[in-house]
Amino acid sequence: SYPPTFVLKVCGKSGGVVNLIVELQQWDGDKKGNVLVKREAAFDFWIPAANNLGKFGKWDILEVNDISEFETALNDKICQL
Repeated sequence: SYPPTFVLKVCGKSGGVVNLIVELQQWDGDKKGNVLVKREAAFDFWIPAANNLGKFGKWDILEVNDISEFETALNDKICQL
């Protein structure tokens, strides 16, 4: 299982609400060596599947490796939504 740092509900630039999975820890912090598998599962499978199903709203993900860049990264991501 993979618990993200947190999930935000944000209003995208287009006005729609998006559930944004935020990961503040580096993906390579996984001590079991599952970094690529977890990243691939989130980006390539889970997010597209949840969005295609449509029952749980729109989903996206934001990775931030340096906490000092969080505000800028979040604002940039919201502008893309």
